[in-house]
Amino acid sequence: MFFVISVLACSSCVKTKCRDSSATNGPFFSSGASDNSLCVYSKVAFYLSSLTYWNNQNFTINKVELYINQVYVGDISAAYPSGPGNCTATGTLAYQFSDKNPADWEAKIFLNNGSILFTNGTISPSSTASCLIQDVAPQ
Repeated sequence: MFFVISVLACSSCVKTKCRDSSATNGPFFSSGASDNSLCVYSKVAFYLSSLTYWNNQNFTINKVELYINQVYVGDISAAYPSGPGNCTATGTLAYQFSDKNPADWEAKIFLNNGSILFTNGTISPSSTASCLIQDVAPQ
C-alpha cells in the first residue's frame, strides 16, 4: 500500500531540467518545467601556439593580455604548439560561458621590439564539448 501511494504521489512531481540546446547538459525533456539556471555551458581555454612572431624576422612575444567582451581577464603566459589539451593547462586563460551567448575576445600581444599586435574573434558555447580551445597567436 505504501509503495502504491509513493508512486502515485511521485507521478505528479514536476521535474525541472535545462532545455537550452547550447548547454552541455540540455535539452533533456520536451515537456515539463524548465529552469535554464540548471544549464551547464562549455569553457574555453585561450592559449598561444607560439611565443614568437615572424614578420621577415623573429620577434619574441613578451606579454599577451586577453579581453573578453571588452573586459580584461588576465595574461596568457605559456605556449602550446599543439594546443593545451584541456581547459586548466598552466599559462592559459579559461572562460566559463554562463549562457548561450557568444563571447567576443581580443588579445593584445606585446613584442620584444615594442610593437603591439591585436588578434580577435568570437566564440560560442558548444553543446557537445565541455572544453573548447582557442589560439590567440597572430598568424
